[in-house]
Amino acid sequence: MNLARENQTGHWIVLNRPVSLINRGRPVQINRATSLQPCLDETYLMSQPQGYRPDSQRMMLRKITKFIANALQISGSTLYGNVLLQQVDQFCTVSNPIDPDKVLKFRAGHERLYWRIKKTPLLEVDTNRWIANFNRDDVFIDIGSNIGLYSLMAAQTVGTTVLSFEMDPLNYALQHENIFLNNLQDRVMLFPFALTKTVGQFDVYFKSISPGDALHSLHAPSPYIATENLDNVMKSKAIGISLDFLYSHVKLPAPTHLKLDVDGNELAILEGSVNTLCGVKSIMIEVSPHSEAAVAAFMSELGFRQHHLFATPSVSRSDLSYNCLYVK
Repeated sequence: MNLARENQTGHWIVLNRPVSLINRGRPVQINRATSLQPCLDETYLMSQPQGYRPDSQRMMLRKITKFIANALQISGSTLYGNVLLQQVDQFCTVSNPIDPDKVLKFRAGHERLYWRIKKTPLLEVDTNRWIANFNRDDVFIDIGSNIGLYSLMAAQTVGTTVLSFEMDPLNYALQHENIFLNNLQDRVMLFPFALTKTVGQFDVYFKSISPGDALHSLHAPSPYIATENLDNVMKSKAIGISLDFLYSHVKLPAPTHLKLDVDGNELAILEGSVNTLCGVKSIMIEVSPHSEAAVAAFMSELGFRQHHLFATPSVSRSDLSYNCLYVK
């Protein structure tokens, strides 16, 4: 059942049934003819906490728990410590922001992971609304999927088939477990590949080796990493492939929607996906003011038009970033 179309004003409207979303912690009922209005506001963006920033209360909690761990000799270097940590319930649940009657389960066990699980589902409301318009017959490609939040939301809410791409090994492993925790292994196929324009071995740059982190990038450090943090970036090697190469060698379902959130390598991925994008109806791409023009020009060549700009205050950036929704 197709839940959305565009009305005469060019806005997406939800049809046939109301969709319950969560907007900054409050349930919001999205009824027939409700527009997905843009919320790009620089003042609002800059006023929001960018990414995970532990406050003074959490810093104090770190000191207290470290003292307790040292006093009880809880560490990975002892059998006692490993057995104790193994007994801790490290799973965390959150209401599906598209359908709060459903619950998503995630592997936690890390402060940043807990933040990502509990807070980020409420921050990109427009992305949630976009996904709410998918249907069971759609195929959703989620590139830069991290621990799998949006992949799981799409698969659980409407039964959409999802192809999820995450190149960070830590986040890939977490998402792999999260898929099975939610019994969505028949709906979500997870790929560990770094996507780019061509096939080969490339430099990959990690902001950190930490679960749930972001701002990892192929070819060069992410342009969103603050200058003072560039010295901490770690460089390695990775095999990169193009989406067109993958589809030409493996029989996969043709995508209808695509989300691209890769912190700087957007254009190269799009250039390597020209054939794959032929049947795509909508694409959500996170860009910055520096990359938007080049992405918009390339999308125009492919027959897409920019539909809306949406603010994304949830991510850790040294510059403004925002989501662009492109449709045919």
